[in-house]
Amino acid sequence: MRIYSFDKGTGKEITAYNSQNAIFSKIVKHDKPIHVGCIYVEPGGTVGAHQAPIHLGMAAIVIEGEDLNPSMNEVDWQGE
Repeated sequence: MRIYSFDKGTGKEITAYNSQNAIFSKIVKHDKPIHVGCIYVEPGGTVGAHQAPIHLGMAAIVIEGEDLNPSMNEVDWQGE
């Protein structure tokens, strides 16, 4: 059995789109243009607003947090 780690110590800091105090750790590496991973956002941190670079959509699951003020809006997209 192999055990893989995707904690924030294995990730890389996100700085694009004025993101601050956020780290992305990959969970799946694939030959298709997909990203499956975990984003750790420290207290006071942000992931800057930007359009997802894929046409198939996006899912987000919040595992833990408090005083969350989401600023994500629904975006029109057409799936296939």
